[in-house]
This record gives sequence, structure tokens and C-alpha cells, in this order.
Amino acid sequence: MAALPGFTFSGIEAYSTRAMTDCGGLTIIADCHNPVLLRQTAGYYRRLGLGPDELILVQTSSDGDLYQAITKDKALSSRIVQLVKKEGYKIEFFCTRDKVEADFLKCLGLNWSDTVSHPPELADFWNNKAHLRSRAKDEGLRHLFPEHYIIDSENDLLLAVVTILESYPEVVIKRPLWASGQGMFFGNNIETAYHFRDYHGIPAGTIVERSLGSGHLPMSVITQFFDGQIIDQWFTEQQCCLNGQTISFDGFVIGDLPQVTDEDLLWLSRETAKLYKIVLKDNPRLTGTINFDCLRLEKERFVLECNARLTFSSYVQEIRRSLMSSGYSSNNCFMVHRVDLVGITDFTSLQNKLGNTLFDFSQEEGVIPITVGCLATSGYCYLVSITHSYQQALRVMHQAKLKLTR
Repeated sequence: MAALPGFTFSGIEAYSTRAMTDCGGLTIIADCHNPVLLRQTAGYYRRLGLGPDELILVQTSSDGDLYQAITKDKALSSRIVQLVKKEGYKIEFFCTRDKVEADFLKCLGLNWSDTVSHPPELADFWNNKAHLRSRAKDEGLRHLFPEHYIIDSENDLLLAVVTILESYPEVVIKRPLWASGQGMFFGNNIETAYHFRDYHGIPAGTIVERSLGSGHLPMSVITQFFDGQIIDQWFTEQQCCLNGQTISFDGFVIGDLPQVTDEDLLWLSRETAKLYKIVLKDNPRLTGTINFDCLRLEKERFVLECNARLTFSSYVQEIRRSLMSSGYSSNNCFMVHRVDLVGITDFTSLQNKLGNTLFDFSQEEGVIPITVGCLATSGYCYLVSITHSYQQALRVMHQAKLKLTR
């Protein structure tokens, strides 16, 4: 990030192109099999004052293993080590998983003190929804979460589902470590337990929880730490929907939040501060990003999960910080939407389609494309609509989408 010069690595090939908006330092990403697209995008970001000092595209094998590709490139590996050891650069990973990133550092002769990311023992613990609930319970904070049970056997699964359904109309069963969109089953009868068992088995730490349905408001608080101190914090309003057994992510808003109230923000700040205090208690010199996903259902508010890693909003917040530091303080709404695109695989064509809806410094509004690697691999990208209010951002986003469909 801008305040912490270093690198951004990502194990997710196309999503790693989000990191192209990070300012300063050196960003290394997989080439997504379309280096022309990425270099065109990098040129556009530079004209806006975004992006790293240097972008390196690394060609990976078919498995997309960026770390392996870097360690095989002796010149690049040596340069990374020199920058870290001689010039004080720090490595920032997209996320840390088990020993994957630790093994990568070991190959380079580096350690976690050379990073601004969470070590795996911290990330693995706080990313685990069952561990999060258990640790909060130990500190007297079980009430921050919807009514739930953590189970390890089929008998306990069935009993927990029946118990929840005696008090609430719907239950949700969650794997403790999978992404929320894929690791859950919703239902209003005991068959939900059997469907979950048949699909997932009974993973240790399975959570049986009161479902809050589809009428809730998702919101998040994201905090960046360096050496145990908060260096940035922001709030988002998520835009998600439930499709059958899958929660789809459509976008989010930073800044002028349309439905999140001042009371919501007060609750988010006050209650998640208690959880951040626990994280710091366990990790006094915490460095990295910690995100808590929460929601409001009518007058009730709950915490749902923790993401001990960079989130999508981290990259949009970097755009926001950069524009504000350049004097564009009136840009108080950053709305992100996914757009599906047919037949557009290069950035120049995308620019031409968007035309005058692209972000313009003179007008202080417009859209900035992000996650462009997905154009080449999956036929979509995200747009960040930037202006001074939510309603204006909605208007600009609508205009951009109209241009893309013509």
C-alpha cells in the first residue's frame, strides 16, 4: 500500500490485477495470459496517479502458482531479496494460507519480519468462523454473533438444527473455513442437516446458526494495523443476494453509505473494537488488515466473520486515499459493481466503450475499471463509480453500464 512500500503478491491469478491500483513500491502479479491487457491498464492507472512505481508480470505454469514462478526466476528472486534487505521494502501478501507463504519466504531466505502481512497461525485462526466464535465466547462476547452451536458429529448436527428451528424460522449450516458464498446450507427443516452432510460431510468446527434471511443489511469494518497501531479504518455497505444456497457478491460502497446509519457506524466501531482488542491481546505487534463482516436485521446487529487478509475494498480504499491526497476531497462515494462484458478482452476497447463516463479529474467523477484480469479469463470486471454522493454514483454507474451494453 502507499504508506508501506513493498510488494503485492496474490495466489489468485485474475483477481491479483486488483493490486495494480496500489500506489508506490513494486507490484508482482501473474500475467493472466494477456500481458497487453495488463500493460494497457497500467498505463491508464498511471495517468490517474495510481499504481506502483514498477509493475512486473510473471508468466506462471498452468496451475497459476505465482510463488513457484518467482522462485524459479533467479534474477527476480535475487532482486526481491536485495530490495528487502538493502532498501527496506516489505512484502505484502494478498492472504496467508497454512504454510504456503511461509515456504515462499523460506525459499527466498526471508521471514515474517520482512512482511506487512499476517503470519499463517494468526490468519488461519481468525479466518476460521468456529475459532472466531469460540475465542469471542471465552471473552464474554458470544452475544455479538447470531445464536449458534459449534459441532463435530452428525448427532450434534441434528440436535443443533432442531434446537435452532424451535426458536427461529430458518437455520444456516456453515463450514468454518470455506468462503461464505460456497460453504453454507440454508433451510427450515431437518432435511437441511442431511443435505449439508451429504455435500460437505461433518467438518470439525461446523457451525449451526440462526439464519437471518435475505432482508438484512450487510456491512463491514476494515482496519489496517502496523506494529500494533491502527493506521487506517473504513466502513463498507455490501451488496449481496441469496440465490438458492449461494450468496452472490454484487458490489459494495465506501464513503456515502446509503442504508448504513450513524447508529450502525457507532455499533460497528464500539462492538468490533472489543474483537480487535482480543486480536491485539493475542498479537500485540499486529501488522496487516483485519476485516469484520457484520449485518443489521431490523433492530438487531451481529458479527458474522473475520477476514484476516486484504479485501476487495482494500484496493478501492487505496484509490480513495490517492485521490484525496491529490486534493479531490469531494469524492466521498466509491461504489463498486460487477459488469459482465461480451467480446471485450483488451483495455483499449473497454476505454472506448466507456467513453466520457471514465473518471475525469476536471469533473471529479466517473468510473475506474478494476480487476481487469477477469476480462481475459471470465468475461467480466468491476467498475468503481466515483463522485460526491451515493445518488450521483448510482447515476454515473448506470450511464457506464448503458454504454457497455450498446
